[in-house]
Amino acid sequence: MPPRRWTTDELDTANKMLSDGATFVEIGKTIDRSPAAVEAKLKGKSAPKSAAAKKKSATKTQAPVESQSTESKAPVVEEKSVVIEPQPAESNPVPRSDDDMQESSTIKYIVGAVIIAVVLYLVLGG
Repeated sequence: MPPRRWTTDELDTANKMLSDGATFVEIGKTIDRSPAAVEAKLKGKSAPKSAAAKKKSATKTQAPVESQSTESKAPVVEEKSVVIEPQPAESNPVPRSDDDMQESSTIKYIVGAVIIAVVLYLVLGG
């Protein structure tokens, strides 16, 4: 069964709850969605971690120390804009020589003749 579509009300509720500090689990329970679905839909937006999630991430990422911070520190990510300049179109194409033009015409003539021969063969019952 395909996943059901998100309604505008669900999205509004989820965004409001997220901005109010609710976790993905809490949001999911409120709008009858899984926490994973809520997280995927609101990806890129941060939600506070539950106490259990904080403890779990602290034990995975930090070596055991006597005093642990209760807040998780997120890495700082800087965005850099990249300017892509369009490449200028070739203003002076390489001129073709008369030999190139004649060779091209010959090839076109031969291809046309072969096509006509095949059509005649098929039409005349070959």
